[in-house]
Amino acid sequence: MSKLINQISIGCAVNAAIINDVMTKEKGTFNDSCIEVPKKHNIISPEPNMAWPFQNASWEAYKLYCMIVVPKELYKLAKDDKYYLDLVKEDVMRNFTIKKQEKSFQESALYHFNSLRNSISHVNYSITDDGSFVMWDHKYRQEAEELWHWHIEINKSDMDLFLGEISRHIFNLYNEIERGLRDSNTYAIITS
Repeated sequence: MSKLINQISIGCAVNAAIINDVMTKEKGTFNDSCIEVPKKHNIISPEPNMAWPFQNASWEAYKLYCMIVVPKELYKLAKDDKYYLDLVKEDVMRNFTIKKQEKSFQESALYHFNSLRNSISHVNYSITDDGSFVMWDHKYRQEAEELWHWHIEINKSDMDLFLGEISRHIFNLYNEIERGLRDSNTYAIITS
């Protein structure tokens, strides 16, 4: 595993402490807390003499987990649901380098999102020193690389772009639920 993935837990702990510090003080700035909190806990910033880099590897892990893993209802939708058809239409995975797959994204966006979800939830990924992601999925107890059925790579800026596009689709889904077009428990489209 890369050094960045090993920093996720400490990054999360420091980020949480910074947010807590910001929320409980009457004066001071977010940047002040990014300097004071690591010092208070004897944590040395990865960039000496600089404020804690809040958007660190743990920040990437939060975004991936919260946007891809948590909305589990998405994975119960039919592969031809409007949500997935819109993702294919926009070709949201266009910047991924797909090293291995059983189905193309156009054939089944659901397959790719299930594999992405599994990769994130089982921490079957690494983050390279330049911030790029290498992600994979495999069947139960078939962890050897030659047994992976899905394997992708994507650089940090393209991952940020991808997550921005996914955010927009999640906002649309939320608004469809609020307007009564989708069921709030299953996310399924409501038919009259």
